[in-house]
Amino acid sequence: GKSRGTSVNSDTIVQDDDQLGSIMFVAADGTDRNSTTASIISYVDGTPGANDTPGRLVFATTADGAQAPTDRMWILADGKVGIGITPTHNFNLSSSGGVEARFASTDGDCSLQISSDTDEGQSSIFSFYSGTSARGSITYDHNTTAASQDMIFKTGDNAVTAITLSGSGN
Repeated sequence: GKSRGTSVNSDTIVQDDDQLGSIMFVAADGTDRNSTTASIISYVDGTPGANDTPGRLVFATTADGAQAPTDRMWILADGKVGIGITPTHNFNLSSSGGVEARFASTDGDCSLQISSDTDEGQSSIFSFYSGTSARGSITYDHNTTAASQDMIFKTGDNAVTAITLSGSGN
């Protein structure tokens, strides 16, 4: 295991961002055997202490025409996952140009579920942004009775309610 100690069997504590281990995938490219096509690297992800060592994994791949891998996916110590970006939320996906997430079934139904807390009174919200500015949303209000549950469509910079579908049918 990794230690910051300078002598054999020294257990000097590691620090945040220390690299702990890696798997490197290297190939001969006709010139040498120094071309890394991909890597998985483990780092310390926070402040370690006695029997407490938070870690993160970073997955990297090498683009066509490049010699070195670029970080592509992160799994942080708190479980956040990022593809194309270091995550700030439970799951982040980012890319230059268009971004597409696809869920497909080859032999049956396919669904995307947005679930809030099991307690009534919580909401499920699907938000639309332009940069960091909210441009609209669809909110499902989980009230205690079906008749009081609403689906609210909001549009524009001021989040104006455009349509409300009421569980009561009104």
